Amino acid sequence: MSRIAVLKEMFGADGLSEVLAKMKSQYREMLGSVIASSWYDEEMYMDFNKAIQRTLSVKDPLIMEHLGEHSAEAGLKGVYSSRLKEGDVKLTLSRASVLWKAFHDTGELTVEMDPSENKAVFKVVGYELPHVESCKNLIGWGRRMVELSGGNNVKVDKHKCVCKGDEYCEMRVTWE
Repeated sequence: MSRIAVLKEMFGADGLSEVLAKMKSQYREMLGSVIASSWYDEEMYMDFNKAIQRTLSVKDPLIMEHLGEHSAEAGLKGVYSSRLKEGDVKLTLSRASVLWKAFHDTGELTVEMDPSENKAVFKVVGYELPHVESCKNLIGWGRRMVELSGGNNVKVDKHKCVCKGDEYCEMRVTWE
């Protein structure tokens, strides 16, 4: 899992150890056997995200967004590079739903765009383990996806959230 390597790079082995210590023991053990290309348990992912937020947000208040940015960078410049269309934000965003399914076995991400404006609406419906940290991760991921495909001055506004009682999560993205 590249997230482990990123945390180690950003916060050192001690920072990673602090995060792992905050995880439930069964998930900490499962995480030790995960490799970057394997599918892993959503509950473990949620526990890992919550432990990262609890432990490292003091040092980096936007840690989950930064990890989302890293995920977009690593994926869209790596194994999912065919999904990135440099110079065409809208074409790249039209492929976001497929990428969601590469990482999650529940829920659906849709992206609605107005052809005449530089804006999009990300909507996540039916995700079985919603958590605030995952939303923050998606904000960073979406922002970086737009930047990598040529958007500038990208802004992401979280408009609705299941964790706050809404029926689905919704983020509005604008760029120049």
